[in-house]
Amino acid sequence: MPHIFISYAKKDTRQLAETLQRELSALPGVSVWMDISLEAGDSWAYQIQKEIDRSDYELIETIAQPVGDEG
Repeated sequence: MPHIFISYAKKDTRQLAETLQRELSALPGVSVWMDISLEAGDSWAYQIQKEIDRSDYELIETIAQPVGDEG
């Protein structure tokens, strides 16, 4: 079963990441993880690294920002 790790720029791509997670999770035999699964008190760095290590694919979402643009 393929396991997909989704990383995203929270401010700019969260909605897209959530849509991708929902759609990919609906595919038979596919599991998807993104950080909305983290619970208070969890070691975030450990949990994220664990999910990266077990993933078959990493989907990284970023947003292009013009040079010199402070956001």
